[in-house]
Amino acid sequence: MPVAKGTPRGQLGPVRLCEIEGCGQRHVALGLCQRHYKAQYARKYYHKNAAYRQKTLERLKTPEAVAKQKAYEALPEAKKLKYTASVARRYGLTREQFYALWDSQEGKCKICNKVLIFDKTDKSDPDAKPHVDHCHATGKVRGILCRGCNRGLGGFKDSISNLESAIRYLGR
Repeated sequence: MPVAKGTPRGQLGPVRLCEIEGCGQRHVALGLCQRHYKAQYARKYYHKNAAYRQKTLERLKTPEAVAKQKAYEALPEAKKLKYTASVARRYGLTREQFYALWDSQEGKCKICNKVLIFDKTDKSDPDAKPHVDHCHATGKVRGILCRGCNRGLGGFKDSISNLESAIRYLGR
C-alpha cells in the first residue's frame, strides 16, 4: 500500500495513497482515490442501480451532450478515435502508443499482412477490423491483428506447442 511521506497536521499516522500505479492521490475508500473509486463503482454497479442508470441517461440526452456527440461523430477520424479510446481503457495503451504500434505495422495484421480498417459499416471484409493481441498471462500487448488471426491464436490458447502441432498436422 503506497504511503505519502510525512504526517499532515491533525492526522494520526501517514496518509494512504491510491493503489493505482502512478496516481498519487489521497485514498478515499478501498485503497482508491475518489476518481478511481467512482469509476470502479460505476462499472460494478451500473447494471444494478436503476436510479444511477436513469441519471446517467438523462445527462447524456441533454441538447448540449447530443450536439457534442453529433459533432464528434462527424469527424472523419471519429471511428479511429473511439476505437483507440476503448483500447486505451482495456489494454492500458495511450493513443500515441497505439498509433506508434499501428504505424510500425503499416496498418496491417502482424501475422497475415491483411490491411486493417476501422469502419464498422464496411461489410466487405468483417475480418479486417483491428484487434489488439495481448498475452493473457502478463497483459503485455504483442501487436494488432485481424479478427481471423486473433481468433486463431485464441483457439490455440496462445500455446506455441499447440501451434507447432497444427503446423505438423498441416504438413502431412
